[in-house]
Amino acid sequence: MRKSLGLVNQSLRKRNGAFLLALTSLIIMLVSCDLLSDANQIPLLATPKKILLQSASSIAGMIELAVSSNQDIVAVSSFDEPPGLWQKQNGQRLQIFQLNHQNCPAIPVTFSPDGKTLATSISKNQIILWDVKSKAVKQTLNDPSVCGSQMTFSSDSNTLAVGGQGNSVRLWEIKTGVLLHSLIMSSQVHRIDFSASEPVLNGADATGTVQQWNLKTGKLLRTLSNPQNTIWADGVFYPVAFSPNGKLMARGDADKVIRVWSLETEKLIWTFPGHHDSIHAIAFSPNSEILATVGDSGQSGALTGTSFHDLRLWNVQTGTALGKSSDREYITTLVFTPNGKELITGGNGGELLLWDVEVLRP
Repeated sequence: MRKSLGLVNQSLRKRNGAFLLALTSLIIMLVSCDLLSDANQIPLLATPKKILLQSASSIAGMIELAVSSNQDIVAVSSFDEPPGLWQKQNGQRLQIFQLNHQNCPAIPVTFSPDGKTLATSISKNQIILWDVKSKAVKQTLNDPSVCGSQMTFSSDSNTLAVGGQGNSVRLWEIKTGVLLHSLIMSSQVHRIDFSASEPVLNGADATGTVQQWNLKTGKLLRTLSNPQNTIWADGVFYPVAFSPNGKLMARGDADKVIRVWSLETEKLIWTFPGHHDSIHAIAFSPNSEILATVGDSGQSGALTGTSFHDLRLWNVQTGTALGKSSDREYITTLVFTPNGKELITGGNGGELLLWDVEVLRP
């Protein structure tokens, strides 16, 4: 009898195990279908305006875009061409900055918020500050390593931060050309941005550690460290962006999910799934309410085999998706216009796409 009862119990356990396994598989399938359904329900963005830049081929792709404060001029840096200036609305070329160095794959470009200054480089160790109106050189800064670095202006346009090669961030005074502070991070600098609402510089290094400094004193205010936030893995940097109001950090992770963190509470606020493959570009709107992300779409050109990308826009106040592009775009970089009405994306072939986001603003 005991043996029979044991066999019965063993049979029941096997059945229960099989039932739980089947139930788990069903739940996973339903969740996956729900995510796919949500992704498919995201409305398509309106067709963007295409601008072909005069005398620009950019076969290898654009790496950085910057827009002047009056929304009229776009600065473009590409892998295979020197940086230059173009009219945003018609693509007319205004100026090309000839370089005195080679073998620099990434040349930074950025406008000051007041629209008076453009910062770029003409050599590996020199930053050139140009007067936007006269196109004349205002100042030359001898920086340790400009090539491959990131540059950003403070909200009052008085300070330029440079970082990205090594673990230091240099703060330069624009008026005098004096190096104000050299800030040291724990690992290679990956992203730096000034807060628009207070004199604070946010920086993220390759380990995912975020540090915040007082702009005026150069003193470290706080360090936010989370081992799960690693930005560099397997030889790849994952894109990071800080919101202009200094409250949020967004990151595109290896699992194809965008995560938005609060810098005030250090807690995860939103997770945005949906991209088919790796995420390589990310940006906040000037009002810190919209997040734009670009990832591989899983589609590729029949003749060239080049991977296509898709653009997605998210409301970081509500956690909802605002819209997506088709899955056959080619986008390597993106930037919002200072007034937040347009999102400009760049790829190859010297073509810009102007997306109307005014209708999506919360």
